[in-house]
Amino acid sequence: MTRTRMTVLAVLAVTGCIALLSVTAATSSSAGHKVTVRIVHQVHAGGRIEFALQVRDADENWGERLLPRARFFPTAAAPGRWLSATPLTVRAPGAGDDAEAIEVRITARRLVDGQTEYKLPDGYVEFALQQRGVDGEWGERLLPAARFLHIQAPVGHWSRGGWLTLCLPMASAAMFEDMGSAALDRAALVALYHDTQGAYWSNSTNWLSDRPLHEWHGVTADHCGRVTDLFLQLQQLRGAIPPELGNL
Repeated sequence: MTRTRMTVLAVLAVTGCIALLSVTAATSSSAGHKVTVRIVHQVHAGGRIEFALQVRDADENWGERLLPRARFFPTAAAPGRWLSATPLTVRAPGAGDDAEAIEVRITARRLVDGQTEYKLPDGYVEFALQQRGVDGEWGERLLPAARFLHIQAPVGHWSRGGWLTLCLPMASAAMFEDMGSAALDRAALVALYHDTQGAYWSNSTNWLSDRPLHEWHGVTADHCGRVTDLFLQLQQLRGAIPPELGNL
């Protein structure tokens, strides 16, 4: 068997195992420390837009609408300026009041002609969600796929936007170890790099850097920073698969 043939088999073996591990990780880490929400909205007769939030429960049903105290968007707002609703507290489905929670807020802005990459005409409002970090600062705007509403939409009808998956803080070190974390995923990828001679890969952009994992070549990660997929085909991987990949 030639060296080239051995290399191809090694690549197929490594990528096949990684795919299996990533599917397993996505399944085992999906409960307990993540929550899925969606923004809903309705236009009122006076032209204002009311926003609310819904949380998806363990049975995949959407819960009652959570209404921020300040939740009405004035359609006469200055174009391009993001306005924020009053923050809401969100917990995992079925969790008690003493459970770990996150704070989020709905934001919206009125668009002008061609303001986004979708080149929408005037009359649309774009909405998003922000999550408060552990440092008390609001994070980047999280944009659901369906996030545009025309100000002349039917009055008095609740419509739904796209859903988002948010991260809840870990309740304890034991839960942290059971469910894994972005830090463990990073450590697993670093081990993979070293054990498969990453210095000789054809493309190792951002590997071993402090950049978010989704910016590492071939890595797909969710909003929580957890690895959901690896695609390292044709990377000339050599060596053994490190045991740390079991943490993904």
